[in-house]
Amino acid sequence: MKFVFLRAGRDRVKQQLKNRRGHYFDPKLLDAQFADLEQPTSTQDAVTVDVTGGPRDVVNDIESSLRAGLR
Repeated sequence: MKFVFLRAGRDRVKQQLKNRRGHYFDPKLLDAQFADLEQPTSTQDAVTVDVTGGPRDVVNDIESSLRAGLR
């Protein structure tokens, strides 16, 4: 089993939260969430993917990373 860690900067996440409608997450909690977030330390257990591109780019990066780990 592999975890996929989606890495995004605070500004990017904040902007996406602002664009969401009807979502329960209070953006005021964002700093606390980032403070508690533990990034993976081992590539053996997790694949880290930046979410700087669009959704299709992110999915492609995830698939490529997982395939590369199978070799």
